[in-house]
Parts: sequence; C-alpha cells; structure tokens
Amino acid sequence: MVPKLTEKELRVSVNEKLLEEATKIQEEKKVLQDRAQKLETSRQGVSEAVYNRVKNDYFKKLEDLKNRMEGLKKDLDQELVTITEKKIQVEANLKLHVEEVEEAKLRHSLGEFPTEDYEKVAQGETEEIKRLEEALKEVRHHLERFEGLLETPSQKPAPVPMKPPPPPPPTPPKIEPKTSPTITEKKAAISESTAKVPLEEKKAAPSLVVMENGKVSEKIEVDHNIGIGRSPANDVVLKEPKVSRQHAQIQIDGDNYLLVDLNSSNGTYVGGNKITEHLLKPNDEIRIGKTTMVFKV
Repeated sequence: MVPKLTEKELRVSVNEKLLEEATKIQEEKKVLQDRAQKLETSRQGVSEAVYNRVKNDYFKKLEDLKNRMEGLKKDLDQELVTITEKKIQVEANLKLHVEEVEEAKLRHSLGEFPTEDYEKVAQGETEEIKRLEEALKEVRHHLERFEGLLETPSQKPAPVPMKPPPPPPPTPPKIEPKTSPTITEKKAAISESTAKVPLEEKKAAPSLVVMENGKVSEKIEVDHNIGIGRSPANDVVLKEPKVSRQHAQIQIDGDNYLLVDLNSSNGTYVGGNKITEHLLKPNDEIRIGKTTMVFKV
C-alpha cells in the first residue's frame, strides 16, 4: 500500500508579500523601459540637454529598481527551491499511486486479484491520483510565478544595427583597344593603376569558443546577438540546472560586443568576476554554470 501525503504535506506556503513586492518592481521596470524606448524615438526636435536629463532620470530609476530586486533575490531563490522540492515530492508520490493501479490491473488480469478487490484498489487510488494532480497543478502554478520573476530578460533598448559595408569601388570604364600606340600605353597605365587599388576585405566576425573538460566543444560566430541559456531557443544551449532559461546575451553595437546578464539566478562571470554588463575584449573568459567560454577576435 502506497502511503498518502497529508494535506499539510501537499500544501504550498507561498510568501505572497515577497511575491507582490517583486511583481510590483518588475511592473515598474517595464513601464520605465517602455518610456526609455519611446524616448529614443522622440528625441528629434528636443535639445541634447533635455534628452540627456530625461534619459539619466530613467536610468537612475531603473538602477534603483534593479538594486531593490537584488535585495529580494536571495529570498526569491529560497522560495523557488522550496516550491521545487515540493513539486518533486508530489510528482514522486503521484507516480507510485499510478503504478499501484497498473500493478493491480495486471494481477487482476493474471487471475491473482478477484474483480471486487481490484475495483476497490482502483477506486481508492483513482481518487488519490486526482487529489495529487490537483495539488501538483497548484505547485506548478506557484513555481511559474517565481520563475517568471527570476528569469525575466532585461529589456534594454535595441542595439544600434551594424553599419552596412560600403559599396564596392566603381568598375573603371572599359577602354576599347585602338591601333594608336599612345592609347595602348594609356590603357596599360590605367590597368596597372587599377590593379594597385586594394579590394576592401570584409572584417571577420568574432567567435565564442565553448569549452568542456578543457576541450573545444563548439565554436559560434558572433555575427548577430547571441543568446545563452538553458532554453533550446538560445544560440548556446547549456543544459545545467544552475543555468537560467534565458541566462545571458551578447549584444552587438557597431564594433562593440556587450555581454549582458539577463537577471539570471546564479550569475554570469568574466575573468572570475560577477558582471551585470561587460564590454567584451579579445580572450575574455566567460563562465556560466560549469561551462567556460572564450571570446575570440
């Protein structure tokens, strides 16, 4: 007989006050981010002094919200751990009760259990399974609420797009050959002069080298914004429990490459230092979870 979890064991005690405060911060943050985006599209016709004053005001308020959220992060992480443990406990117990019905059905089909005994077991276990499924639904709901707060990507203004490469130099006009030696000499001179003009080489994009056990496991060209995290939608997918679904991003701004931590649960490190934003330099060593990556130019 599989033991049943008590109502107390199934109940999830959520710190609603903490959740409410963190949610309010995220909502205020979104409002400010939207205004900052709108400011960029409304700067035409506004003096530089006024534009900078408003921009700095928004930046200061966003920093304040970020610091407030950092102050709650430890408690939020602990709540997430507690709810995750509850989810694992309920799922494990639910699995045992499902298997109990499956086993009773098999023994009944083999003639070991009379129909009356089988139906009694099946009815009792079905009711318990329903109770556990309802409890699990509630646990998952609370889990999603906290994960949403801890893994909401930082919405920054879109990076300035890379400048398109300049058009190739115009093709020199074709000179028809003529019998005059003077014209022939001029044609040769023009051809020689044109040959000396170097063709503009396309600058190679940097790369992100992913290391595992001291060996290169993956090399990704950084020719667009690079997402890093546990979600399969990322460019670099790190399947580690301590890595957030949307953990970090490399944002391209002209010739600059900015590594941004997306409010991850366990942080992003460059050269052993925890960062929020970091302008990448050649051979910078990035660590997320247990994975090391090297920025190569």
